[in-house]
Amino acid sequence: MRILTFFLVCLIVSVSSNGIGQIAFHKFYSNNGYDYGQGIVQLEDSSYLVCGSSSSFTEGPSQAFLLHVDSLGNYLWSKHYGGEESDVARRVLHVPGFGYYLAGHTNSYGAQGYDAYLVQTDLNGNETWHTTYGGSGWERIYDAALTKDSGVLMVGQSFSTSNGDGNMYIVRTNKLGDTLWTKNFGGLGEDALMSLDRYTDSLYYLAGYSFVGDSSRTKGIIIKLSENGEIHWMDTLGGNGNYGVHGIDVVEADNKINFVGWQQAQGTPTKSSYFGRMFISGQPDFDYAEPNASGEKIYDHVTQYGSNGKNYVGFRYYDNSSFQDGYDIAISRLINGLWWDGYLQTVNYPLEDGCEELIPTSDGGAIAVGFASGNGIGGANVFLLKIGPNEVFPTIAPNPFLNPLVQLTENEEIHTALVFPNPGNGSFKLVGITAGKADIKVTNSIGKVVFEGNVLSNEEVGTEQWNEGLYFLEVRENQGINDRIQYLKWIKKANE
Repeated sequence: MRILTFFLVCLIVSVSSNGIGQIAFHKFYSNNGYDYGQGIVQLEDSSYLVCGSSSSFTEGPSQAFLLHVDSLGNYLWSKHYGGEESDVARRVLHVPGFGYYLAGHTNSYGAQGYDAYLVQTDLNGNETWHTTYGGSGWERIYDAALTKDSGVLMVGQSFSTSNGDGNMYIVRTNKLGDTLWTKNFGGLGEDALMSLDRYTDSLYYLAGYSFVGDSSRTKGIIIKLSENGEIHWMDTLGGNGNYGVHGIDVVEADNKINFVGWQQAQGTPTKSSYFGRMFISGQPDFDYAEPNASGEKIYDHVTQYGSNGKNYVGFRYYDNSSFQDGYDIAISRLINGLWWDGYLQTVNYPLEDGCEELIPTSDGGAIAVGFASGNGIGGANVFLLKIGPNEVFPTIAPNPFLNPLVQLTENEEIHTALVFPNPGNGSFKLVGITAGKADIKVTNSIGKVVFEGNVLSNEEVGTEQWNEGLYFLEVRENQGINDRIQYLKWIKKANE
C-alpha cells in the first residue's frame, strides 16, 4: 500500500500582459493499484472530470471511475462503477443540469466477453443507471460524443462477426440509454473506428482504419455520418503500405478536417507518423507520412488551441532517446496546417506511458490525460498535463509525488451493491450484497412504497405491475454488528 502524499507539483501561474491568468501543471493520481486515465471534460467552472479504469477502488481487475479535480488539478472527489471483472470508461460526457455519461466497455455485465458499456450519473457522480450493448463477440468503445437530444453516439470495434474479424461499430442511444440504432460493418481483416467529432447538431465525422481487399492493405478511413445512421460518404486514406487514423478534429473556420495516425511502409515492421487535412465535403487537401526512421512514432490525438490555425498533437514513440520497455509520449506544437514548429514536451518514464485524450481548454490552452508506468511509485498512474495559454508548458517531474485517486472514505465503501439491469423493463436484481441478503424498500417518484421485503443477492424482483419511471431503493444489510444502508435508484423503461 502506498502512502498518499498531497502535493502541488509543477504548478506555474503567471499573468499575461492582458491580465489573464496562465495555468500549467503536471499531476499524478493513484493509490495502490494500476490506474489509467482515459478521458477528460472541462466543466463550466473550469474544473475537470477525468474517467478511466482503476484497480485502486477494489481488489478485482479494474473498475471504471470518475475523478473530479479543480482548475488547478486538486482532488475534489472520485467515484467508481462496475462489477467484479474489468470495466473501462473511455470517455466522459457532460450534460449541464442532467449529469454525466461514461462510455466504454465491460466484461462484468452484458452478453459475454466485453460489451459496450454506458453509465449515467447525476451531477455528484452517483450512478443512476448503466446498460450494455453488443452481440456474441467482444465489443470495445474508443470514443463517444453527445447528440443534440442529450443522447450518446459511441464508436469502436466489434468482433460479433461471421468471420471473427473486427468490424467498425457504432451505437446511437437516447438519454435513457435505449438503443436507437447500431451499425456493425466491415469485411475481411481488421476494421475499427477510433475517434469522432461532432460537426453540427446532426452531422458527425468518424475516423479509423479498414482492411481493403483489393490492395490487401489496411487504410485510414474517414466517414461522414448523420445522427440517424445515414453514411453520406466514406473515404480511404494512404498510399503504398498500411495506414490508420487515430485522431480527428473538424476545423469549422476552414471547413476542413485535421486527421492524424500512422503509416507502415511495405517491408518495415514499425510505424511512423501520418497526418493531413481534407475538406468537409470529402475532397483531399494534403496528407504526409514521415519517412520511416529508427524506432516508431504514432500520432494519436490532435486539437486546435488559441487561434490562427495552431494545433497540439499527442503521440507515442520509442527510439534511442526513450525507455525501451514500452512507449513514451509527447505533445508537439503544430502550425500552418499541421507542421511541427520544433517544440515538444515529453513524458517518459521507464515502462509504458500513454496519452489517451487531448482537448482545448477555455483559457486558450489544452489539457492531456493519460497514464505513466514504472516511475518509481509502482503500478500505473493517471496523469494530467495542463498547457497554459500562450503555449506555457509545465515542467515534468522526474520523481513525482501522488495526489489521491481514492479518498479513504471511498476505500471504506468499496463493497457497493448495484441494481441490474438498470434501466430495465422487467425484473431486476441486486448484485454485490456482501451479507448475501438484504432488506429492501422500494418507493416510486411520489413516495409510495411499491415493494418491501428480504431478498438474496442476485434474486429477481418482479416489477410487472409497476409503472415506468424512477424508483428509489433503500438497501439494508445486516453486517453482524451494524447495519449498512445504501440508497440506490432504478429506472423502469416502457416495454419494447
